Amino acid sequence: MNRLLLYRWSIALLLILNFLTLLFVLGKLPNNEFRHTVDSPRILLRNLNLQDEILLKAEKLGRLHHQKIRELNRLEQDFIFKSLIENEQLEEYKYQITNIENQKIEVTRDHFEEIENLLDASQKEAFLSVKKDLVNALFGPKRPPIRHPKNLNN
Repeated sequence: MNRLLLYRWSIALLLILNFLTLLFVLGKLPNNEFRHTVDSPRILLRNLNLQDEILLKAEKLGRLHHQKIRELNRLEQDFIFKSLIENEQLEEYKYQITNIENQKIEVTRDHFEEIENLLDASQKEAFLSVKKDLVNALFGPKRPPIRHPKNLNN
């Protein structure tokens, strides 16, 4: 009876440890979309204390922007793939990739302009202060910076 009880507790403990390890690993994934980070665009816009109607419009504009950027990324990936496989039109592919990058910048500038058009004067001032954080949230690194160990010789 003692062994059976020991086995049951051991199995329960191992299951709990496996579950906790799984939660830890999923929380550390670089493209984890289950959590909203402090600098996510939605949270930054909510910090502006916008009216619900304006916030919904801004979120809709954000979804449209995301969709446009994803389509441009797909096109860009196709040209990158072709440029790595084929050798004949390499300069044309470089031109197309550069063109797509410029389109992404224009689409994002237009997106910010559309959001600014939804706001009144005081909200526009607050938006300008948050704009840099939005750019970092959209285009900044998704992973935290690597911390190098301190030099132990000092």
